[in-house]
Amino acid sequence: MLIAYSVNAYFNDSFMLPDNNDYPRCIVCGCKLHEPFVNKDFKLKKKAFDISSTYDGFKIVSEKFKTIILELGIAEVRFEILPQLEGFYIFSANHILEFDSARRHTKFEDYCETCMRYKSIAGATPAFLKDIKEPIDYGIFRTDILFGGCNEKHPLLIFGINTYKHLKKQKIKGMDAKEVLV
Repeated sequence: MLIAYSVNAYFNDSFMLPDNNDYPRCIVCGCKLHEPFVNKDFKLKKKAFDISSTYDGFKIVSEKFKTIILELGIAEVRFEILPQLEGFYIFSANHILEFDSARRHTKFEDYCETCMRYKSIAGATPAFLKDIKEPIDYGIFRTDILFGGCNEKHPLLIFGINTYKHLKKQKIKGMDAKEVLV
């Protein structure tokens, strides 16, 4: 049974994190810490998408995407202003769903005792969620686990069925999705 969609954003050929390592990161393993961070000098290379992803895992959304989400009344999401980029925002979901890493056979590698995080986590798709047995109609959520390696780690975005269908109907550019099944 379909319960939600795991939404992927197309790459925009950009990096949020600066080359000079001037961002919150672990002093031992060097990986970014997952605190809010906005690079004031960020340059978006591809502006054609309404939702896209930097190579280091930040989701960038357009004014169109933001307007639709706010009109739908989707709660627990954040749009952070990009100082050098009018009409685009860093997007994140605050409502967390627990990912079933055992059922998915997710691999956790190189645990850091200092930041208490794994340097690499692989095995996100297909997405399996814990304790969700009924379809999610509306909402945008994120997984409790961040996937990828070091500075590219990011959660999966999980969209309610009707939220995803509404965005597709509105011709939001830059996303594709995989079904999340029970």
